[in-house]
Amino acid sequence: MLLPLRPPDYQPRVIIAGGNNPAPLSSAEIIDLAAPAPAWQALPDMNHPRGNLTAVLLPTGEVFVAGGLTGGGDGGPAEILDVESAAPAWQVGPIMTYERAYHSSFLLLADGSVLGGGDPAREPDGSPTPHERFFPAYFDMPRPEITNAPNDVAYGQPFTIDTPHGNDIVEVIVMRPGAVTHGFNMTQRAVECVITGSAAGSVDVEAPPGARIAPPGWYLLFVLSGLRVPSVGRWIRVAP
Repeated sequence: MLLPLRPPDYQPRVIIAGGNNPAPLSSAEIIDLAAPAPAWQALPDMNHPRGNLTAVLLPTGEVFVAGGLTGGGDGGPAEILDVESAAPAWQVGPIMTYERAYHSSFLLLADGSVLGGGDPAREPDGSPTPHERFFPAYFDMPRPEITNAPNDVAYGQPFTIDTPHGNDIVEVIVMRPGAVTHGFNMTQRAVECVITGSAAGSVDVEAPPGARIAPPGWYLLFVLSGLRVPSVGRWIRVAP
């Protein structure tokens, strides 16, 4: 997973977690690809060894993992890691009803929840297992709102987001929609936008600087409060 790209240098950091060679792994590592000599560094182990897991980046920048636990009566718990924490540790989340492993998928939805589905087929008729939805802790907190924002922005373009929480907004981020296959989200990417000003009813920002940082296309726009609680996402197109 590519972690959020943040100004001014948009440092590319990647984490890897789990695996199944020769047996399910609980380890996780991070690499800073902007370092003069990039090298993998250990992160705390997950609470459960996982093979064929899927990871989803949340609007908060936290890493959500689920699936990859097989052989039990359910799908086992999800876990969340705040990589930016001074003492990062995987926090155990709720237990899924069904096993989710090879060919399962997990996607971030516009409201900030995570939808999981696929693998395995139910016996004896082989019908699909029902989807499941995970609601992060910010669903239990007052969330900022986006009341208006442009539908399209050009690279580097200044634009204004209308929000009644303008003075409390500390971060604006755009996130590409997911495209998952075989446990890997190939399009997952988050880019923080530079905040240039704020008022009681709005926040002024700049769109990502170019296609190298944010490939053209549709993104979910989120604003985050001082408590790092995200709004519901709003679709916005970033283009040359």
